[in-house]
Amino acid sequence: MGKGGVYWPGALNTANSLVGSSMLAMPYVLCKCGIVLGPLLILACGLFCTLSCRLLVVVTKASQRESYEALGLAVFGGAGKRAVQLAMCICMLNCMTVWFVVLGNILPRLAARYGVIEAETPEARDKLLLVLATTVIFPVSLLRSVMGAIARLSQISITFYTLFAL
Repeated sequence: MGKGGVYWPGALNTANSLVGSSMLAMPYVLCKCGIVLGPLLILACGLFCTLSCRLLVVVTKASQRESYEALGLAVFGGAGKRAVQLAMCICMLNCMTVWFVVLGNILPRLAARYGVIEAETPEARDKLLLVLATTVIFPVSLLRSVMGAIARLSQISITFYTLFAL
């Protein structure tokens, strides 16, 4: 735990997730819903997210549990713990899928622009994603303390977001 009781690796990962998903979701929401309904929908989602986070904090403090699994176990027993673990696995699988889709759309274009590959072809896209998966994602997933590596990657991502915004 860092100064002031903040878990910095978790905070960096959350900030990266929020900024990354916002960059992907906002243009799509505004395109599909329009200039009036789009911001209202984004505000409603933000409100629901805030309320659910507050509810989790209140329940966590009341039950004296420090993890989702422990909370599921305390409230629903073994089935609750397994349901929480399954939900977390599905969420991580969805995040990984979205990450690969986004990189699969962006990476070949950048690689072609900077001369890493000759042309944007499906084969080149597959090769780039395979190299990325085997040289970055797989080694990170094998680390004992994944949170430190994820926090470092999130810090790098936030730096790139900041440079991109400037």
